[in-house]
Amino acid sequence: LQASMAKDSGSRPDIQFSDVISFDENTMAAAVYFTKTTGEAINEYNLQSAVTMSSVQGSAATALYSTIHSVFGPLLANDANVDESLQQLIRELEAGLGSVVRRRGARLEAGSMGKMDEANLVGILTIQDEVLFYEELSGIGGSASKERATFIRGVVEAIGRELEELNGRSLDEAAEIVEKLPEALTNYWNMVGCPDHVRDKTGDKFFVPQARAAHLLKLCGDALSRHVRSQLRLSDLWSLPFNQVYSHIDGAVTLLRQWGETTRSLTKIDWVSHECERPWEGQPFSDPQLEALLLRLDDILKIRREHDELTRLVSAEEQRELKP
Repeated sequence: LQASMAKDSGSRPDIQFSDVISFDENTMAAAVYFTKTTGEAINEYNLQSAVTMSSVQGSAATALYSTIHSVFGPLLANDANVDESLQQLIRELEAGLGSVVRRRGARLEAGSMGKMDEANLVGILTIQDEVLFYEELSGIGGSASKERATFIRGVVEAIGRELEELNGRSLDEAAEIVEKLPEALTNYWNMVGCPDHVRDKTGDKFFVPQARAAHLLKLCGDALSRHVRSQLRLSDLWSLPFNQVYSHIDGAVTLLRQWGETTRSLTKIDWVSHECERPWEGQPFSDPQLEALLLRLDDILKIRREHDELTRLVSAEEQRELKP
């Protein structure tokens, strides 16, 4: 069963149902598909086990890429029952879908050579996606456009390599990596090192669009947030002694705030000053997801601090009585 919602349906969504699978991205905003997994009749008792649900928004390729990249790819990678040959096929499928999605987002259709829309960020979920995006652009358009795309790809790749060094590093060591990022990001923002003749030929298309630069900052923040979560999962924050919990969370908060201060400094001072050839416009960059993670860590710390203070007031015998 397909339930689809038409685009521009106003305050009262126009939802249509059909037993025929189809998706027209020009007229449909989203669709939900209910699929039977068994041949038995559906009833109130087997509804949850006999029916699966999937959704499409934007395009079928985008939905499948996002699902494999963010859900099924990581799950299957950790499944001991899935052999390496199948995992390789999944990685190849993800790579192929990613290319389709990026080309669709950049509107690089046959016959539109050089007509690039870098404002479209569909399919750019990681820094590696951004590298691949510019790698594909480097093979399209005139010589100056190709050289520009190749330069940007190299700069983004350098930023990605810095973040790859997070693997296996402690939170204190990760802070040293964050300190190196502003220089590479400034080179990216100001196109430092790109030949003058490329700028002369590309004109107002020389610099990376600000929205895309902001997205790259967010991708960097996402990488740091994932590293923080992976490090904190190594410890049980709810059972360790409070002094150890405080040390772990304090290191995580310090790292995230360091990154937040870095992006604010870049987009409020460094990239706005008169010395910057291409100034940042509007409000400084902010990352709501990073702020939400900081609030969550602060909540955990408050709970553990209150628990520690209360246990100091309760005798050992009273603590034993409180245990289930």
